[in-house]
Amino acid sequence: MKAILLGVEFHSGNRGCGALAYSICEILKRVCEKKKDKLRIVAVQFVDLPVLLQDSDIEVKCIKNEPKKVSFWKKCFKEFKEADVILDFSMGDSFADIYGNKRFFLASALKQLAIWSGTKFVMAPQTIGPFSKTIPKMWAKHILKKCDSCFVRDRLSQEYTYSLCGRIPLLTTDVAFLLPYKKREQNSSSEKIKIGFNPSGLLWSGTKNFSSNKHIKVDYVDYVNQLMKEWEKDESVEIHLIPHVFARGGAGVEDDMKACLEIHSNYPNTVIDSDGDTPMDIKSVISTMDVFIGARMHATIAAFSSGVATIPFSYSRKFEGLYHDLGYNYLVSGTMMDTKTAVSQTLEWVNSFEQLQNAVRECYKNVPQKQEVFFEALYNL
Repeated sequence: MKAILLGVEFHSGNRGCGALAYSICEILKRVCEKKKDKLRIVAVQFVDLPVLLQDSDIEVKCIKNEPKKVSFWKKCFKEFKEADVILDFSMGDSFADIYGNKRFFLASALKQLAIWSGTKFVMAPQTIGPFSKTIPKMWAKHILKKCDSCFVRDRLSQEYTYSLCGRIPLLTTDVAFLLPYKKREQNSSSEKIKIGFNPSGLLWSGTKNFSSNKHIKVDYVDYVNQLMKEWEKDESVEIHLIPHVFARGGAGVEDDMKACLEIHSNYPNTVIDSDGDTPMDIKSVISTMDVFIGARMHATIAAFSSGVATIPFSYSRKFEGLYHDLGYNYLVSGTMMDTKTAVSQTLEWVNSFEQLQNAVRECYKNVPQKQEVFFEALYNL
């Protein structure tokens, strides 16, 4: 079986995009094992280095995304026509116009090429929408109607897709819950509560396409500083700053490491914990925490799927959609709460993190059944 992957990045500075890439490979491996078929994977991404999958001899061939070159589009079209299936993840949440037109139009051009190729084209599990502008909304409607299969990772996206184009996509959940990792031994003999904190560079400094002032009510920088000041006075906790998006690979405009360094300079008792280069490495780091607070959704998925008490900081409906579908309600809503409420709620849940751990264990029982929907559909396709 030859599969094309779109909207994922194995080498991206954004480890969430990498988590999607490695996780779908795990699913494709299982499909092919069940079919007793050989797997070939081609990924269109911004770095054309090949990838050798862990614990297998499968090498992912990569096509460098160079949209200004005619040769790029010809190469993609040839690969698309020769494939058995094309899976598009839109980086998880980029099939929307909240991140600007450039990102949407480039990704949609590849989707359109996939449709023209005649190969089975699947909109893989992701958040769909919102669209507020006329042209992106019209093109999105066309793509959603023309794809062979459409999957969403939450009911909000399912309802939105139906309202947009009349199609009811299949409901599953995020593939990144399957991201492999190695459970690490605790490095510290301390009795302190280990709090993992993932500050979002996107919310910390903003970009020209995404200003937190436009999208959330919470003053994110003030929120982080208030938490750090509280924990600075608390000798029972140990704060680990864990970045999930790095400047490497073109993600510098929203670099989490920059935010971590600035926070650490103001609160030197914190520890910057960035040991590891792959999404699997970072998930292994996160798995050693007692409680984890994150504004990068795939960082919170790494915590949740490794049994850590998880407090997602939500700046878009993708958080509520995903976690509420699993029955998990311990989210700090940056779009609904004010800063004072967000801080007090975070501190309250950190203090009762064992309650959250129990909730994580119970809610995670819903994940395998939801993922089976996607697995079976791929197998049958």
